[in-house]
Amino acid sequence: MNAYLIDPAARTISVVNTDFSLQSIYTLLGCSLISTVDVQANGDLMFVDDNVPDGEHEAFRFGVHEIFSKALIAGTDSEGESISPKTPIQIFGAKVCWLGLKTFEPSVAVFSWEDFNSVWPGSDSN
Repeated sequence: MNAYLIDPAARTISVVNTDFSLQSIYTLLGCSLISTVDVQANGDLMFVDDNVPDGEHEAFRFGVHEIFSKALIAGTDSEGESISPKTPIQIFGAKVCWLGLKTFEPSVAVFSWEDFNSVWPGSDSN
């Protein structure tokens, strides 16, 4: 099956052949932990590296998402299995904005117990 590989360092979007096995996705992305991002209403999604280290990386923007790694675009069938993308590659080419080197700083949400109780009143275990 085909997928689209977005490589921000090379600034390319290319068609690649894959069986969508986890190992195949890891190899194409050069990583060992992935996440998915919904990118199209038709079920097309983006696999990305979920363990990007802090620091500068070549990056790109797709819609509201800033991605600091390569990305693999796949489609999904009615059972949620990965298939070739439904969206033509030209659409992704028109929607990707190359950002160049950009510093990745992961965001971590920190809540106090008071914040937690204000969101979920009555959750106090005392």
